[in-house]
Amino acid sequence: MVTRDRMPVILVADDSRLVTTLFQRVLQQHGYQVITTANGTEALEIGLSRQLDLAIMDQVMPGRVGAEVLQAWRSAGIHTPVIMVSAIEEPRMREAAIELGASFYLYKPISSDELLAAVERLLDPDGGAATQ
Repeated sequence: MVTRDRMPVILVADDSRLVTTLFQRVLQQHGYQVITTANGTEALEIGLSRQLDLAIMDQVMPGRVGAEVLQAWRSAGIHTPVIMVSAIEEPRMREAAIELGASFYLYKPISSDELLAAVERLLDPDGGAATQ
């Protein structure tokens, strides 16, 4: 459970309703405020208009893919930590996302424990944002 002055805000962007519902439930149970979207265009707009503490983005989704959203955010000077997720185990996609600044790249299916470990590592003030 997170103990802070305010609830950290996490964007979950994934076109799978099952994934967004599961991630939202797990994160809210651990004290995070969660915003969800099912497409990359909306994820881009949310990141440009709101202060987010973290984003969890599917690599492949309608509108814009996760890497495009990440690149646009970085070009706009937005350095929100990003956990990229994908069901496609393609090393080049992973490498490209890490080069663009993704902190973690996790392959689906992702357990609740794996998700929380990555989130807590990035949001823990004593932790580091090492890439995985």
